[in-house]
Amino acid sequence: MSELLGAEIKKNPLGKLKVLATFKKDARAQIFGGRVMSGKAVRGAMGDVTRNGVAVVSGKIGQLQHNKEDMPEVKEGLEAGIRFDAVTKDFPDVKVGDILDIYEEEKIKRSI
Repeated sequence: MSELLGAEIKKNPLGKLKVLATFKKDARAQIFGGRVMSGKAVRGAMGDVTRNGVAVVSGKIGQLQHNKEDMPEVKEGLEAGIRFDAVTKDFPDVKVGDILDIYEEEKIKRSI
């Protein structure tokens, strides 16, 4: 019976990035650059872009660069370039000053 319950998704925070510049955007992804304000940015991690404390779009860090070099992660205080793959099509533009809250998802089995 427990199998019928979907897994609970827990967000484990990894870091925050402040958007300093935006570049090209298509229907599913946007490229932007920013500074890691706390923690770290990790390729493949999920993220929520917030503006004035309100979530604008959710997605995944599809590509991560530091000094034009592909990196698995970028630590606090460093700048990074990100290809952000949105979970929805035709999402709102990410803007300078937005905050990317970076997290990894943990699936927890539910029980009765």
